[in-house]
Amino acid sequence: MEDQAVQQEPEDVLSDSLYTLYDYVPVARSSAGATFTYTTPDDQATITLATPDPHHSNWNLHASSIWVAALWIADHIAELLGDFDVSCHKNVIELGSGAGLPGILVAHKFRNWSITLTDYPDPNILKSLEESIQTNQVSANARVVGYDWNLPRHGDFDLILAADTIWNSSLHDAFISAIRNNLNHDSDRSSCAFIVAGFHTGRWTVAKFLERLSASPGFSVDVVEREAQGTGRRPWCVERDNEDEESRRKWVVLITVRWAIA
Repeated sequence: MEDQAVQQEPEDVLSDSLYTLYDYVPVARSSAGATFTYTTPDDQATITLATPDPHHSNWNLHASSIWVAALWIADHIAELLGDFDVSCHKNVIELGSGAGLPGILVAHKFRNWSITLTDYPDPNILKSLEESIQTNQVSANARVVGYDWNLPRHGDFDLILAADTIWNSSLHDAFISAIRNNLNHDSDRSSCAFIVAGFHTGRWTVAKFLERLSASPGFSVDVVEREAQGTGRRPWCVERDNEDEESRRKWVVLITVRWAIA
């Protein structure tokens, strides 16, 4: 594991250098079939991932990279889970896992939790997730399930994680249905979904999703922008004056979804 941690792929070395030298934030890391190593900010955990190489018919899923939103969730997992009683068992599902960084990190940190990693049922994506589960020795509390959001699937999860899953507006309704069908109806409203997205397809794509989400009854939604690499935060805004692509890359949006109080 230690040897793997120092052997970065060339693309990741370049990404690190761009940020250090030019304050340039890449929207994605790694590449299809490559190994990606992530270390938590406190250096307490190292996760090694097999980046998926989907079948050519599924390249439009963009599952062959590790997107900035997944890195943000991993970097801030302690903050996100601050209100959870981590000593109690929780059921967690990651939607659109891709390489599975958030879900596998949670499985690594909380061995008494059950984690379900899901993505479109492309054999190559699911195989990569299975390999990463084995590599990180979390097979005792993590599993992989193929999940097409357009098909009915019902679960009972205390926590939903999703990184960069709203870039395709044609899937917004199916994604919202997946949240509705899998979020646990608990009495104390502790169950929630954390959805994090970058702005690489523009702010209006995010705005369209929020519009559809707001129109879906029964949800309580909180939205805030967070610095992609840092601790800054600011209110969500669909339009920002003089914002270019480089500036937009430096932020993600954090959407927290809970069941509304009846």
